Amino acid sequence: MASFTGLIYLTVNLINQKIYVGQSTIDKLSYVGSGSAIRKAIKKYGKSNFNRVILRNNITCLEELNFWESYYIKLLKSNNPKIGYNITLGGDNGGWKHTEESIDKIKNRSNQLDNKKRIREIQKIATEQRLGSHHSKDSKIKMMNTKFGNVRHIEIYKDDILIYTCNFSKEAQNLTGIKQSGIKNNLCGLSKSAGGFIFKYKQLS
Repeated sequence: MASFTGLIYLTVNLINQKIYVGQSTIDKLSYVGSGSAIRKAIKKYGKSNFNRVILRNNITCLEELNFWESYYIKLLKSNNPKIGYNITLGGDNGGWKHTEESIDKIKNRSNQLDNKKRIREIQKIATEQRLGSHHSKDSKIKMMNTKFGNVRHIEIYKDDILIYTCNFSKEAQNLTGIKQSGIKNNLCGLSKSAGGFIFKYKQLS
């Protein structure tokens, strides 16, 4: 079998923070995954809304490449549909099966102190990406534009007078003290008003 150098990567959806772990023998930044679920997500959100991070590189053994793919999928729980786009636990490229000896060998390597530090750093990266880098208001609007088209402003009326305009129901809650559930009900037409206020959508041009 020809020799090669492989890598394990983490792809993050910048809009919903869902993740995907994959393996590749080509270090190409534009390659963010080829599983069926990640392909559908890329088609839906656009490739520009996905970011790739290298988890481990310079892997020269296919068996080890498969092992690490499966290892990181389990570690980051990216096969959980609420968290990621991996459908399986991976590690099946080329039909390889891990022997007990090879698994013990790789596990011993993963228990080395420098590798434990690396894994903690990777967990931190994945957690931050998944639970959210805190986006500015402008970046939230930009992401919502990408996902939904133009963002609709929320107009807030009191006694038929427009008193506030904002972008999100949370902002409307902060401005009025009305719970988001009440605001959303009013926006959807399920109620005529909420706490004496009337909330309406205004489509941006």
